Amino acid sequence: MPAWPLAAPTTLGSLLSMLGITLGTRQRRDLAIALKRLYDVSLELPEYDDDGNETGVRARRLFTELAIFADSAVLRDLDAPRHRRSTEVTIAGEQALRGSRFVQIAEADNARVEITLAPWFAEAVLERSGKVLDLETQRALDGVAKRVWVALNMLAYVQHETLEVETHSREVDDRFLGMLRLKAQRPTDNRKTLTKALKKVLARDPTYRRAEIVRRGSRYLLEIERSTGAVRQELLRDRQRQTRESSAAT
Repeated sequence: MPAWPLAAPTTLGSLLSMLGITLGTRQRRDLAIALKRLYDVSLELPEYDDDGNETGVRARRLFTELAIFADSAVLRDLDAPRHRRSTEVTIAGEQALRGSRFVQIAEADNARVEITLAPWFAEAVLERSGKVLDLETQRALDGVAKRVWVALNMLAYVQHETLEVETHSREVDDRFLGMLRLKAQRPTDNRKTLTKALKKVLARDPTYRRAEIVRRGSRYLLEIERSTGAVRQELLRDRQRQTRESSAAT
C-alpha cells in the first residue's frame, strides 16, 4: 500500500484535456470552482460489521486537501494593492467563490492543482472497487435524471446466461424513493418524476434497453435491462462516432 496521504499533482490544463474541454481562462476558472465544490462534498456512506450487517452511516469527504499554485509573478500581481470604490458591496455565495483568490490563481496560464485524496477514497481508486461511469452521459444529464442514472449504476444486476444483457428488478417503495431524494407528499408524484427521469436516461445512455415502472397488483416495480460486455462498448463507440460526425457537420 502507498504511504498516506496520497496527493495527485497536475495542471488544470491537463485535467481539461482529459475532460475533452478546450483550454482557456474561463474553463480553468470553472474547473477550479468545480473542484472546490467537490472538496466541500461530504458523502453519507453506510458502515458494516464483520458479518455484513449495517451498523450506521458515516459522513466522509473525498479530498482532505485542495491547493492551487501559480508562478510568483501571478501571486505578486494578485497581492498588489488595488483601489476600491466606496460604493463597492460585499459579494456572497456563488459570486464570492468566483471572485476568490483561489479562483483568481486558477485563471493563470500555468496554474497547477494538487489534490490530496481521503485514504478511503484513494484505496477505492487504487483497488478499482468503485464504479466507472460514462463521462458523456454524465455531461448530458442533470438534475433528477442524473441522480437517478448514478443510482441505477450502483444497483446489483443479474447477468443473462448467454446474452450480453443484465437485469434488475426492485420494488419502488418509500425507502428507494428516499434514496433518490424524491420526497413529494404523494407517491404518485414521485413515481411520475422517476418515470420522466428514466425516459431521459434511455434517451441519453444507449446501453439501457429498458427502464420503466410496472404495476404488479398493489406493488410498483422498477425493471431495468441494459447491455454489457462487448455489446455495451460498441454502443458507446457508435454514440461517440455520431457525436464527432455531428460536431464536424456544424
